[in-house]
Amino acid sequence: MKLRRFGFGLILGPIFLLEAISMIGMRVGVVQAAACVGGSCPDPNEVCYKGQCVVSAGLCDGERCYISGGQPPLVPNVCDMYSYCNGCTGFNAQCSTNRVICDNLSVIPNSGYAPLNVTASITGHAYGSATITRYVFDFGDGVPVSQTNPTAQHSYSTAGTYFTVKGRVVDGLGNPTPDSAACQKGVNVLAMPACRITNPPQATEGRDFTITAQGAISGKTYEVYFYRDGITMTSRTVQVTADGSGVFSVRVISPSVGSWSFAAVPTGGGSNCSSTANTNVIADHWVPVNADCTISPGVTAKGVKTAIGCIPTDNLTEFLKFNLRYVFMIAGLIVFGVALVTGFTLLTSSGKPETLATAKENFVALLAGLALIVFSLILLQTIGKDILGLPSF
Repeated sequence: MKLRRFGFGLILGPIFLLEAISMIGMRVGVVQAAACVGGSCPDPNEVCYKGQCVVSAGLCDGERCYISGGQPPLVPNVCDMYSYCNGCTGFNAQCSTNRVICDNLSVIPNSGYAPLNVTASITGHAYGSATITRYVFDFGDGVPVSQTNPTAQHSYSTAGTYFTVKGRVVDGLGNPTPDSAACQKGVNVLAMPACRITNPPQATEGRDFTITAQGAISGKTYEVYFYRDGITMTSRTVQVTADGSGVFSVRVISPSVGSWSFAAVPTGGGSNCSSTANTNVIADHWVPVNADCTISPGVTAKGVKTAIGCIPTDNLTEFLKFNLRYVFMIAGLIVFGVALVTGFTLLTSSGKPETLATAKENFVALLAGLALIVFSLILLQTIGKDILGLPSF
């Protein structure tokens, strides 16, 4: 019995061993039992690799072929940058000469303040019968964009970040070009600077002073506004352009008495500049300004009190009325004085022909001056009041 069992073991043992070896060979899937004979294999789907027949899966990585085990063999035929592997004959890659190339990527502008709008353009060319069918833009802050137009627009909203923009071209078979230095550009998105206006704490009415802004956008044009009690003085604006350091200065004639602040608004959008403090405008020491100055009976306005009455300072019509009134009064006094002198000369010129002639000439001049004053009054009344509708004097 023991002898019979030993005999079965001698017969079945080698069979099990060969089966185990076969199973291991099938599991590895690379090394086969058959050796190369004369550098070739009997199975047409196998190739000779290091003296053994292995299966070629015909897999391309873009440059060369792989065997089924996943390890690249030593392949003499490797596709260059102007072609790509589209099949394998054994270990020899079948290289296509129809390839597209990305030559250059331009991004304009490549630096600026957020939100930054840029325009990217790709240029490329094709070899053989290949054609560029699509352009891929990866702006570095989202999903790449694939389109048929070689130019794309993009807006960066995240400030203070450096983005790398990549461009690729795609052929008719859907094969994209690999990343290249020529088709990669950097974009620097800057944070908008905080613009602040520095102005003096105090100024004198009617005198000039300077306000200075720092942190403005270089080369940007700003419109400077004046504020008082939250009200914008639209009549008091000035435009100024920031220099290369983001600084601009404005000379200002002190507005009316009060607490004034300033702001600058950039044309075309951007952050405004604001003053950190107010300027307290005070009255000049020799101009006693009174807001309750009486100009005429029942009419009060801002003006300067004097011995001859209130001189209006914020109303041009009242100012002209006041001055013209006293101009004609002074002219009348001069005429009256000249008439007295001329009359006295006529009375005392008896026997003096030359003095009498001078007195007569003065009298004629007196009459001409009086006529001129009267004519001026009539002219002002007719043109100013009747035609232009100005208040009477």
